[in-house]
Amino acid sequence: MTRAVLAVFVFLLKTMASPPLAHRAVGQVLPAAVGPIQELHFAKPFRYVGGQRFTLKKVADAEQHFFVEAGKPGTVRRLYWIQFEKLLPGKGQGYDYSQDVEVPVDGVAFWRNVRGWDAPPEPDSDRAAMYAFLEKHGYRMPDGATRIRLVHVPESNRREELMIVYAEAPEPGGSAPPSELDVQQRALEGLRVVAMAP
Repeated sequence: MTRAVLAVFVFLLKTMASPPLAHRAVGQVLPAAVGPIQELHFAKPFRYVGGQRFTLKKVADAEQHFFVEAGKPGTVRRLYWIQFEKLLPGKGQGYDYSQDVEVPVDGVAFWRNVRGWDAPPEPDSDRAAMYAFLEKHGYRMPDGATRIRLVHVPESNRREELMIVYAEAPEPGGSAPPSELDVQQRALEGLRVVAMAP
């Protein structure tokens, strides 16, 4: 059994009795209600696949939602992975992404980090949870995908966060990885953040 398959199996066992979702997508819109952010809108090529909720590493309540553009046979070309996360009582001091780059998205401050997915996820990680969910719904993440992570931590409550991950498959025959700004541009082309006016 490969490490990736084992990660999927372990996560499926842990999530058989998961709590109900707190957010429900309507078409291309996912209500958010995190800090000033009210809604997230996604471009038409991305199909809403569903969501799941679980306890992440015994420290946080995590809820994931997925909008996918896929080829055949179910290989993900591009993906938005949205994660609402709150630290459980007595766990952690609050989220801090100050080591990342701060970028504005539709007037809202997010922390940006770009990297490649070159290795299988750790079995108890949120990425393993994402892989398991996609596999259960007939999708597969390609090897060597590039992802950009955008995280908003409300000033009013640093014990919660909204994470938006955009991932894309490598270009066929491509040799050089895409630049961070190119990945960011493509991520923002398919996403609109709707927030309350300050």
